[in-house]
Amino acid sequence: MGFNRYYHTKKVEFEGIIFDSDPEVDRYRILREAQKRGLISSLELKKVFTLIPRQTDPVEVKMKTKTKVVEQFREHPVTYEADFVYFKDGKEVVEDVKGYATEDYILKRKMMRYFGHPIREVFDPTIDYPEIAAELNIEPPKPKKKKSKKDHKPKEHPANPGLFE
Repeated sequence: MGFNRYYHTKKVEFEGIIFDSDPEVDRYRILREAQKRGLISSLELKKVFTLIPRQTDPVEVKMKTKTKVVEQFREHPVTYEADFVYFKDGKEVVEDVKGYATEDYILKRKMMRYFGHPIREVFDPTIDYPEIAAELNIEPPKPKKKKSKKDHKPKEHPANPGLFE
């Protein structure tokens, strides 16, 4: 599978489906089991929402005997692809497994909320169903260790070696 150097993620194949990351596979496995147990329904993967449709302009084209008005392409549509969409307690849930939020994603998230489809960002795939995760041997992510200022040592300046000792 391909490796995205910018986001430090690697595409993962699971049961013939390509996912963007390992946490996304874990979330899929948990949601699939939750659906089997009747906790959620209508699980969809990679559902595409059109936020702004394709833009066209009417243009007159002269034919031999008449003039015809056709639509000329101007702009591609703006879409958002949700990782998962399902229904829980009769309400639609749009989920995105997040590791990093790009500027494009933040704008699309705002548009999705505006159009009545708020996105539920999932940073821990085991959230909501820890018992299912445990049965599937999926562990919650380990918290990232923050570097303290004590661990930081300034670089030595070439003109003044020993300046920061």
